[in-house]
Amino acid sequence: MDTAEKVREARVRRRLARQGYTLSRSRRRDPLASDYGHYTISKDGVVVFGAAIGRSLDDAAAWALSKDAPPAPDAWEEIGEVAVDSGRLMLADPAYHGQMTVGFVNADPSESNPSESNPAVLRNRHGLALAMVVGDFGGDGVFPVTVTRTKGGRITALRVDFTPEYDVR
Repeated sequence: MDTAEKVREARVRRRLARQGYTLSRSRRRDPLASDYGHYTISKDGVVVFGAAIGRSLDDAAAWALSKDAPPAPDAWEEIGEVAVDSGRLMLADPAYHGQMTVGFVNADPSESNPSESNPAVLRNRHGLALAMVVGDFGGDGVFPVTVTRTKGGRITALRVDFTPEYDVR
């Protein structure tokens, strides 16, 4: 492996590390071996790219740059569903429920309520964001809520999948 290739591998490795992934190169020394020079990408010990056949460094770099790079298999844990009946969904801390009469601060100040295509932030009198309302995801339905967790079980991300095929009702 020449110097330029080593530098490129190090760049891909660092980029993946910033995303929480690990780049591994096959340790085979025999150039005739089927997995010689192949790479895999893993997260928390689970191979998420190149598991069956291994891939080239070009493939690994393309995967690392892809905006569609999925989380590790089973990284998203379904914790329930959310029903949407107004074409909009609000994310809020329930501790602030009593303060949610102040009004929405919209991208378009002429609107008094958030529209389906105009996310809105509900702020208290001090300007702190109490809730966010989003729309423009296709309308009503029941959608799965999934989370990712640290190894200790703390939730690190929450996702509501509004993809039509996941509308369960």
